[in-house]
Amino acid sequence: MANINVRDYIDESYGLFINNKFHKSESGETLTVSNPANGEELAQVAKAGKGDVDKAVTAATEAFD
Repeated sequence: MANINVRDYIDESYGLFINNKFHKSESGETLTVSNPANGEELAQVAKAGKGDVDKAVTAATEAFD
């Protein structure tokens, strides 16, 4: 069985994917994503707040039309 390193396939951090682009959260806060099998920290992801959600909903509404 091949030894696969998940780090070869992911970035160290991710923003919020809104309107086909990655954005930092308004607050700048992030969350840590860990591998559930061993607890290894994999990446940091932007933590969305109310304003970020509003932007995402607006973008989705405009794209739907």
